Amino acid sequence: MLQLYPFKRLRQTCGWLLAASIVVHPVMAKELPSCQLRVQYPQELSNGVHARLYQRYSGQLQQLATKAGCQLERVEVPAGRAMMLMQKGLLDVMVGMSKTAERERFMYFVGPHRQERVWAVGRTDKTLGINNLDALAQSPLYLSLTKGAYYGESFAKLLPQPAFQQRLVFVPTHRQKIDLMINGRVDVTIEDELILSQMFSQGTLSADSFNKLFLVYGNPVYFAFSKSSISEQQYQHLQKAWQQLPHAMTEFAQ
Repeated sequence: MLQLYPFKRLRQTCGWLLAASIVVHPVMAKELPSCQLRVQYPQELSNGVHARLYQRYSGQLQQLATKAGCQLERVEVPAGRAMMLMQKGLLDVMVGMSKTAERERFMYFVGPHRQERVWAVGRTDKTLGINNLDALAQSPLYLSLTKGAYYGESFAKLLPQPAFQQRLVFVPTHRQKIDLMINGRVDVTIEDELILSQMFSQGTLSADSFNKLFLVYGNPVYFAFSKSSISEQQYQHLQKAWQQLPHAMTEFAQ
């Protein structure tokens, strides 16, 4: 098993202080000891699903890693299991993560790197009049969700309702979530706006059979680092490295 050694090989404390206090942007990566970060790679990307959005995220993470003097190792694992590995320190980084109080117990957040917008999408023959979360919760419709994903505070408040819980189907990957709706096993799912746009344009979702219902939530998303494998000092360094990237806020604004 690969072990993480981010910045812990500094030979002297004074060497760390010097590297942290002097900002030399073009050579910052060369001034720091190397480190290896294990980053989640969604399993469904091998089939081309969600590739565009992940490439955007991974490109930003690669620039951050280069700035901080790190290398990335991709670990193919679904989101739900990735969350468990993060808690144990067996995975170091996840991308596109919403910040919540629960996650802050075992994750550091660097960024944000994008403003995410997530929509409910459903079968046109089943979802007439479903234009908000309350209408969805009170309907008899079945809903597919990715295990471990966060869909906003308003959605989280609906989860304790027993009748609503019984109609939720949790699956490991985004592809399975979409396939359940396409195959008629569920009526509605929740997905990122950019991914839905790609699916409609490519014909994965037919505009005759499916339509966007309503915006579920919008919030900034971050790079999340495991507190079990990343120290406070290392986190502060990564945060500073991100802030020094000239593209950071431009990408976030987009």
